[in-house]
Amino acid sequence: MTEEKFSVILSMVIPPAIAMIIEQKGWTEKDAITAFYHSKVYSALAQEDLKTWHYGPATLCDMFMTELETGDFLWPEEAC
Repeated sequence: MTEEKFSVILSMVIPPAIAMIIEQKGWTEKDAITAFYHSKVYSALAQEDLKTWHYGPATLCDMFMTELETGDFLWPEEAC
């Protein structure tokens, strides 16, 4: 995948995930963005080869919430 196409995909999944974080946590947009971009979930998402972006915003939000609670996240396949 090209860098440009990957950037477009990220721009489609990250804002809705952050909106869900804001709704669930009651955080400001700035706080939610900062926390998300410093998370392990975002680190995985930023690595195109991991294909984390294919999970979609709701799953990414769930992974982030798990990371907040436990310090790490589970891949959806591990959570079952």
